[in-house]
Amino acid sequence: MTEPAARLRLQIDSLVLEGIPSEAAGPLVRALRERLALLLAEDALSGQIDSASHVDAGAMDLNPGDAPSILGSRLASAVYRGMTSGARE
Repeated sequence: MTEPAARLRLQIDSLVLEGIPSEAAGPLVRALRERLALLLAEDALSGQIDSASHVDAGAMDLNPGDAPSILGSRLASAVYRGMTSGARE
């Protein structure tokens, strides 16, 4: 008998992107969602991700000249590190 797939629900209530043009927001969020889903899927069975009411991804210096996909991927990595490194409140 196979075990049911692990399920994870993640809700981001607030994402503050100061200095990022509004037209870049959609592609940036798509890249963030895709990269974060990939990172979480890779660790789905590792048990490193715990339930948390708040994850602080920390402050980042972003280059507004970078492609939205690059920015989204960097943000996803920061959120993921916050979820797996014990940086929770």
